[in-house]
Amino acid sequence: MSSIIYGRSLDGTNIYLKEDFSPSVLQKPKDLQEDLKREQEAGKKVALRYDKIVEIKPQKSEARTPIERKTNKRLMSKSPEENTNETRNEYSGKYNEKTKQVP
Repeated sequence: MSSIIYGRSLDGTNIYLKEDFSPSVLQKPKDLQEDLKREQEAGKKVALRYDKIVEIKPQKSEARTPIERKTNKRLMSKSPEENTNETRNEYSGKYNEKTKQVP
């Protein structure tokens, strides 16, 4: 059954399968073409998707500054502030006593 639906067994024959839509479904995009052209002439970035006019949003790459566009490297992250009251690894001469509290 699935081979007939996908037309695999019909390769090389004069028989083909095609989806059939009602005339009202086929007419809807044709009617929206005029509205689409008006929106594009007004300067908006729009596209026709199924039976709707959709505004196309800029991608992240378009929203970056010109300096960020020149490089593909990640921006440097901020370093955490140093806290002197935390434990620090120091060698004390004994194997099990590596961590000491900093005064």
